[in-house]
Amino acid sequence: MQGNRRPFLFRPGSARTPHRRRHASTYYEDSPDGEEVLFHAALPVNAEPSENHGFSMVDLPEIEKTATLVHCGSKDNVMPTIQTLARWIDANGHRSAGYNRELYIECAENRDAWVTEFQEPIATS
Repeated sequence: MQGNRRPFLFRPGSARTPHRRRHASTYYEDSPDGEEVLFHAALPVNAEPSENHGFSMVDLPEIEKTATLVHCGSKDNVMPTIQTLARWIDANGHRSAGYNRELYIECAENRDAWVTEFQEPIATS
């Protein structure tokens, strides 16, 4: 870990389905200066925020409407899945409304056995 950066964890909201409560996730946001995109790795926790944890906790904001697609296999081969999701969004009268989230459903030692759900926030065009 560089500098004073601390890992981010999130507490699942009550709207999350039980199968999503135990999986690692990533989310993206613009840096404060708008020059970079920040990548955050997150794990669900069942704890109240405190300065004594040794990590930062954030509640991920609710995404009102998403298009989701599950990718099976290594993320090295994810572009066809991302393109399929983008085509579906466009074909159904929507547009992307921000950075996607990734939910890691299965992260086996064999990367070809990985299962990742992509959650793309959308708005109606």
